[in-house]
Amino acid sequence: MAADKNYTDEMNAIRSDVKALRSDLGKLISALGTDLEAKSDDIKQAAKEKMKMARKKGEDGLLHVERTVEENPMTSLMAALGIGFLIGAFLNRR
Repeated sequence: MAADKNYTDEMNAIRSDVKALRSDLGKLISALGTDLEAKSDDIKQAAKEKMKMARKKGEDGLLHVERTVEENPMTSLMAALGIGFLIGAFLNRR
């Protein structure tokens, strides 16, 4: 009989430990989820800022090219003609 009581006490202790473990895991998962949400918001914001910067640089580059073409139309035309000739030559080799 003493062995049965000892076995029952140990089983109850194990059940109590498993219950506490479940509770702790639930809290841990909840905390991780909250932390991941905060980090994903930071990453989204950083990506938006990078996209904004890339768009601005692209627009600046386009304005620079437009200004260069307006200031030097013949040079731009000859450069475009030369580039077109090179592309045609490379495509013809195939």
